[in-house]
Amino acid sequence: MTLAAKTPSSSPATPASGTPYHGMNILLLWGEAVAKGYAAPIWMTYQQARELGANVRTGEDTEREIPFLKGYTVFNAEQVDGLPAHYYAQPENPLPLPERIENAAPS
Repeated sequence: MTLAAKTPSSSPATPASGTPYHGMNILLLWGEAVAKGYAAPIWMTYQQARELGANVRTGEDTEREIPFLKGYTVFNAEQVDGLPAHYYAQPENPLPLPERIENAAPS
């Protein structure tokens, strides 16, 4: 698991508008991303995935978004096949491991 997968890179957001989630949903989705190693900050409903011409993989677990008085079942972009490439997380640091370690070492 990469460091990017261990630490959420940005606020969880919806794919259609890019609108970030708010309040407790951010914490719930960040926690789920860290627990499952997701680097992509995009979360969507089954219907949103279908509207994008993509498919949620069979057997994928869901995470409940729990806004005030409403709840939606959402999937991380990494649980969905067929999305445009910009929905998937890209490696933040393409340097080889030895160079990353050398750069991270205190001076």
